[in-house]
Amino acid sequence: MTQKGPISFLRSQFGGNLLSPYVGGSVPKESESRTLHPSIKMAAAQLRGPLPSTLALSMSCHRKATLSMQVFAAYCGLMGVLIICAPKFLCDTVDTVTFGILGDLEMKPDELSSQYGSIAGFFYGYLGFVYMSLAGSDEFQRFSVIGRMLGVVGGFTILVLMGKVPVKLYAFPAVDVVFAIWTKVCLRPLDKKDR
Repeated sequence: MTQKGPISFLRSQFGGNLLSPYVGGSVPKESESRTLHPSIKMAAAQLRGPLPSTLALSMSCHRKATLSMQVFAAYCGLMGVLIICAPKFLCDTVDTVTFGILGDLEMKPDELSSQYGSIAGFFYGYLGFVYMSLAGSDEFQRFSVIGRMLGVVGGFTILVLMGKVPVKLYAFPAVDVVFAIWTKVCLRPLDKKDR
């Protein structure tokens, strides 16, 4: 059995000479670099050296934005597990971290340990799963920034106005906003490049 090189392998898998713009040729247009399969990009990079600086910048920014989404997903998953399995520990930790601003009166650990708290914990965990699954998607990263900055804060404001939650609990949407700002900062160089 003979071992194929990257070019012959890609030709056999995809047909034709898909790498002609890369092999000793010009740098692909931005629209072409987004539509090519990742294995083609990797093979092209091995053939002609480092990637063009704009593509390398966008890959670096994309990795940072993906990391911010993955950390947020881990936060959501951890919150879900703590709400379901250890609501009193969660409330004590929040009380300690906020120096008593958010105490048991606001957090209500007995309600968190009820079936409604378990449902909220489940959805926190599920949200973490969704964010982890879609962390690498550019479209989802951009959409989630809007959703976390406007949707979460707006929805929470409605709950405060209805008297369902105390104002002090804005600490939880604030965490979402901090993560959304982190993702937005990571996406900013990509936004400038697209203009």
